Amino acid sequence: MKPSTSDANTTAVVAQVPSLEFVVGNTPAQLKVNATRRIKSHVSRQAWKTHFKNNPKPPPSRRRRKNAERAAAITTTYEYVGGPTARNAEEVDAAGVGAAVVDAPPPGAQLQLQLQLHPPERLTLDYHLGGGRVDPFKSYPRTWKPFIPALVDHYLVHMAVDIPELDQPGNKGLLRSSWFPLVMSDAATFQTILLLSASNSVSNNRVPDTGYEILQLKSDAITFINAAFSNEQRRISDAVIGAVAKMASFEAMHGSVESYQLHMRGLQRMVSIRGGLSALGLGGLLRRIVVWIDLNSSFLLKTPRFFPRESFAEEGEPEPSPQSFLAP
Repeated sequence: MKPSTSDANTTAVVAQVPSLEFVVGNTPAQLKVNATRRIKSHVSRQAWKTHFKNNPKPPPSRRRRKNAERAAAITTTYEYVGGPTARNAEEVDAAGVGAAVVDAPPPGAQLQLQLQLHPPERLTLDYHLGGGRVDPFKSYPRTWKPFIPALVDHYLVHMAVDIPELDQPGNKGLLRSSWFPLVMSDAATFQTILLLSASNSVSNNRVPDTGYEILQLKSDAITFINAAFSNEQRRISDAVIGAVAKMASFEAMHGSVESYQLHMRGLQRMVSIRGGLSALGLGGLLRRIVVWIDLNSSFLLKTPRFFPRESFAEEGEPEPSPQSFLAP
C-alpha cells in the first residue's frame, strides 16, 4: 500500500525539526560541560538583559557633569609690579652697580599665561608640602638656592598672617595679597624676608636641617640693599623702603639696639625724601607696616619711637602687640 500524500508531507516536516536539548540554568556557569557554544552565548545574552533590566545604570551625577563641562582653557593675567632687580650678591661689583640690575618689563606690564582646567578630582596638590604656595618655576628675584622654597613657604604660612592693625577693617590677608607681590619684585626686599623667615624658623625649631647660614643671609641682604641705594630709581622705592624697615625689625628681634637704630635713622631719611609716610604705596599698607615696626620695636627695646605721632588709624593711640610682631 502506498503512503498518502499527506503522510509523506508529515514525514518530511518531522524530519526537518532539529533535536532539542533542555538545559537547566540561567547563567553560563550553570551549563553542562558539553553544552554547545551557541547555547552558552544565548544564555549569557539573556542573563545580561535580565541584569540590566533589574539594575538600571544610574545617570551621571550633577557634580560629574559640571566637572566635565569645566575642562576648558582659560587665560590668567599677571601684572609686573617692580622694576629691574638684583640677580644675586655674587654678581654685585665693588661699586654696587653694573651687574646688580637686569632688564625687566616696565611696571604695569601684563604677562598672560594659558591654563588648562581639569576636573577637581584630577588635581592632586599636597598643601602640607607647599602645594599652591611654592613656585615650581623658581622665578625668584635672586639666584635660586635649595633652601629658598622652604623659607618662602614658612614665611607665607607662619609670618604673613592676618594682623588687624595692618589689614584694617574690611580687609584680610594683605600681607599675602599686597605686600608679598612687592617682596617678589625686588631682590633686596626678598632677601630680607628670607633672613626674617630663617631666623624665625630656627627660633621655633621648625627647620631642623637648615642648609643655610643666618650670617650669610644677613650679609646678602645688606649687599642687596646697598646695591639698591646705588640706583636712583630704586633707592627710595616702596620695595627698598620695605626692605630697610624689615631689616630694622630683624635687628629689633635678633640683633642689637645700635643696629636697629642705624636702620631706623636711614628709614626716617628715606621716608622724608619720599614726602612722608602718607606718600608710601600699597594703599597705605606700607605706611602701616613702618608704624607697626616702629611701635613694637620701641616697646621691645624700650627706646623712643622714630615716628612718634603716627598711628594705624586717624584717631586713637596705637598699642603694641609683641606676640604678633614676633610671629608664632
